[in-house]
Amino acid sequence: MNNNVSYEEVAEFDESNYNNFDKYITFSIDAKVYCLSVSIIRSIVMFKGYTYVPNLPSYYKGLINLRGDIVPIIDLFEKMNGNIGILNNNKERCLIVVDYLGDIVGLIVDYVLEVIDIEESKIVYYSDDDIDNIHNYITGVFKDLEDKKFILDYKKILK
Repeated sequence: MNNNVSYEEVAEFDESNYNNFDKYITFSIDAKVYCLSVSIIRSIVMFKGYTYVPNLPSYYKGLINLRGDIVPIIDLFEKMNGNIGILNNNKERCLIVVDYLGDIVGLIVDYVLEVIDIEESKIVYYSDDDIDNIHNYITGVFKDLEDKKFILDYKKILK
């Protein structure tokens, strides 16, 4: 019995599987794991503070100068939960810098975990009853062996 697989079969298999996966970065906010498409991510940096700007919604924390770009900062916990979070500057946090439609924005998260491939068929799209008040910013849930990962709708967050 010949168990060898031809190069053509491997190439065909890899190509068909590759098209079914999207890359996401996973990160934690308030002990929940979220995913964001890597297609909009520009960089990840340690969050070291910001310059306060008055008269903005409370989830806009201010601005930073990131390699010559002036970047507005959004606290994702506060934006998604609708209540004022406690921004603890003593705790090291990360800033995910995204570029959406030419606008650069920094998203404050607790910490970045990893980049993963998620197969589209593994995403569970939910009803409003499945998730608490963050449902306005979630497109679906990916369940793996470890836990649930909430997939963020970056268009709604950056709107």
